[in-house]
Amino acid sequence: MDTLLLIMLFVWAWLLHLGIALIFSGPIILKGWDRAQFKGWEGLVFVVPYGIWMSAFLINDTGKSLANLGEAIYISSAIVVAALVRVVAGHSRWAKRVPIAVFSLVCATAFCAYWFTPGWPE
Repeated sequence: MDTLLLIMLFVWAWLLHLGIALIFSGPIILKGWDRAQFKGWEGLVFVVPYGIWMSAFLINDTGKSLANLGEAIYISSAIVVAALVRVVAGHSRWAKRVPIAVFSLVCATAFCAYWFTPGWPE
């Protein structure tokens, strides 16, 4: 497959993943902004997990097809759940640990989305 086409497909899939994540987590984040006290680095949750998943997709050739680009939806769902957990945890005694734990779990979800989802037919 042409490299430029592959890059364009991954960018398109990332934009789709980003749009879905922002549409569903955006209201949660905006509503709970004061309660959760989000830090700037937490915005990486929209980039790093997708990068992990994309790297696994490119490095390992386990018979996955382009139809598996839909796995990015799992990452988007994990981001929405992570935003909800951040807002609910808010000012709790675990407030300093929750962002790191949630970020790590979203990254783990991205890794698992690749390794535990079988190849989908095109």
